[in-house]
Amino acid sequence: MAQKQYGSYPTTVFEFKDDPETWVEIREASWKEDRRRSELWRKTEFIYTDANTGETRQRTGVCMAEVQEMECCLTFVDNNILGTDGKPMFKKGMSEKSFLKAFGTLPSPLVREWHGFVMERNPQWGPLPEGG
Repeated sequence: MAQKQYGSYPTTVFEFKDDPETWVEIREASWKEDRRRSELWRKTEFIYTDANTGETRQRTGVCMAEVQEMECCLTFVDNNILGTDGKPMFKKGMSEKSFLKAFGTLPSPLVREWHGFVMERNPQWGPLPEGG
């Protein structure tokens, strides 16, 4: 794990557990990105069902996989992940649409590990709820 800098943002280069030659560089999110992420919860609604028991229900349109994708996209700097054709899957400065298209083809264990790196670099986002 190496510490670097991307503009004014600190970054960390993480190596994947099962392939230490493969790495991803993640940066600290800006306030603008924190805000964009929080917009995903705009449609969250809390419904208080019984004041005596304190029961509540939460209704949300947020998909946790969507949150994870956004977090990975917002903090991506660089990596050396290759596609099946041997070419880089991700490039610095790529569009969100291109990033999400490539990201969607990754194996789930790799995505979970990548997202873990994002959370380590951005602890202000805290753990995501289970499910979703």
